[in-house]
Order: sequence, then structure tokens, then C-alpha cells
Amino acid sequence: MGEHNVKEHDGRFWKATKNGRFGIYFDASARAQGDPVCQIQKKLSATPYQYLARLELSNAWSRSLPGLCEADFDELTRLEGLVYLDEKFVILTSQPCFPHDADQPDGVEIASWLRSQYFLPVTEGIFYRPSDGLGLFDVKPANIIRSGGVLVPVDVIPIRLSGRLKSVIHRVVGIIE
Repeated sequence: MGEHNVKEHDGRFWKATKNGRFGIYFDASARAQGDPVCQIQKKLSATPYQYLARLELSNAWSRSLPGLCEADFDELTRLEGLVYLDEKFVILTSQPCFPHDADQPDGVEIASWLRSQYFLPVTEGIFYRPSDGLGLFDVKPANIIRSGGVLVPVDVIPIRLSGRLKSVIHRVVGIIE
């Protein structure tokens, strides 16, 4: 896990951001010309605000997921604290330890699962739900696991789309504004 130090403790995975990194963020704010798919695949370093917004969106989305909305937790990822360690700002979070089933989902199954939630495929690893403007990025089998027969997003990047990113994705999926 690139931007985290991870440790398991008391049935939870504790994650601490490291090296002043807060994951990646997708953007299309530049006035790029050409292939719109290339424009939306532009990865930037996420800010602490974008990282925390990602956690909130992930929790909101997971509360509606089949199998997870009935689970005995109210947050897929819990914010545990904000601290300075070694002169670096660190965000501490934790997630339940989900036991992995023997058969893990592949990209085809994940795409079908997301389509059942009204997400449209944009390009490899990116899905969009027009009804609420939710974009999912970095969607791949390593970031969505099966636990107890339930698919669990453990490291997908949700972004509430707006501005140019939303316009470009609408163009890619054929939504006329």
C-alpha cells in the first residue's frame, strides 16, 4: 500500500499516511486537447482534504452496498486521528479486517456488480453514476475483495464529480449536457 503504513491490531487494519502523501486524485482541469479518456486519467497527488473527502464518500457509498449495509459497523473506514510524526502531517484511519474468500472477484464480475448499482463504465478502472455524480477511480480486483460472499471496496477512490472532470466524463459516456 503506497501511501500507508499498515498494521493489524484488535481485528482492524490501522493505516497511517506516510511521507506526506495522501493518495492520488484524478483531475481534468487543464485545458488539454485530444482524447478525453487521457484527460481523465491524469493523476495528481491528493491533498489531506481530498483524502478525507474520499473517506467520507467511501463510507457513504458502502452504507448502501448489498451485504455491507446490514453489517455491524457504520463506517468502512474510521478516522482515528490527525497527528504530526517525524515533522510530517499524518492521517490515521482503520478498517475492519475482512477475511478474504478463496474466490476473489475479477474485473468482469466487479464491472457487473457496479452496473447493478447504476454505474457506467468510463474506461479501465473508472466508473460513473450519473444519478448522484459519483465517480469511482482505481477500480480493480486488488481494491475490491470478496469476504463472506460480499464484495467490499477496500481502496477504491470515490470522487463527487464537478467542473471539467464531470464534463469530460459526460462526453466519454455520451451524456449530453
